[in-house]
Amino acid sequence: MIGALVSIITYFAVDDKKVFFYVCGVAIFVKLMEFFIRLTHR
Repeated sequence: MIGALVSIITYFAVDDKKVFFYVCGVAIFVKLMEFFIRLTHR
């Protein structure tokens, strides 16, 4: 959720959209890793 919030703030605050895509990509990657860790840790 924090990554999504930072992505939204970055989208409106920064003129260069590359920064938004990088931040959004990192947020999605972290969320996917969290999902896989929870899925395999059972």
